[in-house]
Amino acid sequence: MAATRETPVRRPPGQNGFTLVEVLTAMVVLIFGLMAISNLFALATSSNVVARQMTAATAQAADVMERLKSVPFAGLTPGGAADNTALSTAASAAHTWTDSQPVQVGAGIPVAVNTYEADRNITGLGTIRVRWQIVQIDQQTVFIHVVAASAPVLLQARSQVDLTTFRSCTSPDLGCPATP
Repeated sequence: MAATRETPVRRPPGQNGFTLVEVLTAMVVLIFGLMAISNLFALATSSNVVARQMTAATAQAADVMERLKSVPFAGLTPGGAADNTALSTAASAAHTWTDSQPVQVGAGIPVAVNTYEADRNITGLGTIRVRWQIVQIDQQTVFIHVVAASAPVLLQARSQVDLTTFRSCTSPDLGCPATP
């Protein structure tokens, strides 16, 4: 028996294309690439939300700190708690933020601290919880600690801001306590 020689099949011009294996391989590569890109979009969206919450928490903490700085020294009553566990529970409904809170205002000027916590609902973002603590160091110095955080999502806040300052009053002309 004589050996037969197969001649390769020639395709007519214009009939060249991809094989099924090449098409499937290209689809697999494309799918993995699209999965990586979609994961990147999800991560970017999550990071954007956290950044917006951090910005809002910073703004609310700074607002409270500025209000507390505007209160006369005698109106800073020690109290409050600014620990992390306190932020996990909502402030009471009576402490929902209004323009006069968290500082009691008399005739348009700050008079005294009347609460140590407040919830602020930010449209399109959610609730920012702010708590603060005033600690008497001596007769002329207080320590102020303000903590603001987004309302807990899945058991913990996603962003939290801590601001602290010392405030002292040494001029008896301004109603400061006399030095010992």
